[in-house]
Amino acid sequence: MNKNFIELTRDNLSNFITAPKLLVIFGSRGCGACKKIKPKLKNVSDLLSMVYVDVNICPRSVQLYPKAIKAYPTFAYFENGYFKATVDYKTIWFDIEKIINNEYL
Repeated sequence: MNKNFIELTRDNLSNFITAPKLLVIFGSRGCGACKKIKPKLKNVSDLLSMVYVDVNICPRSVQLYPKAIKAYPTFAYFENGYFKATVDYKTIWFDIEKIINNEYL
C-alpha cells in the first residue's frame, strides 16, 4: 500500500504540491473510471507521492492544474511544485514506472 497516497478531504492541494515527485489525480464522485483506478493507485510504490482531488469538493485545488480538465480522471505530474506534464490515462502504469525511475520527460 502506498503510504504517500492522499485523498483530499479539504481544498488544500497547495500543501502537497512541493513534493519532489507528485502525481495528482483529478476525479469526480460520479466517475466510474476514477472509482476503478483509485484502489490500484494506492498499491503503487512509495517512491511516488499521489494526491487524489475530487473536483466537486476541492475547486480551488483544480486551479493548480494549468489546463482545462476535459475528462476524469485527469493525471497531472508535478516536480518540486512545478507542473511538468499531463499523464495519459491509457499509459498511466508505464508512465508511473518511468517517473519513479527518473526516466519521464
